[in-house]
Amino acid sequence: MTDSDWESSSESSSSEDQEDIDFPYGGQARSILSSLEESIGRIDDFLSFERTFAYGDIVCSLSDPSGQMGRV
Repeated sequence: MTDSDWESSSESSSSEDQEDIDFPYGGQARSILSSLEESIGRIDDFLSFERTFAYGDIVCSLSDPSGQMGRV
């Protein structure tokens, strides 16, 4: 077997192996990600309660949360 034969054989084998792995877990992975997004949303809702600021808190504008940040 030459080097080029080995490379093409290993490339096709690895891509076939990858397809075999992706197919059985594809639906399950989507379900897990969907559940994770829902859980993160619930956590965000829970953590977004109002409290006073404490020294050292990092804050940002409510209207532009990805903008400039500051420290209390």
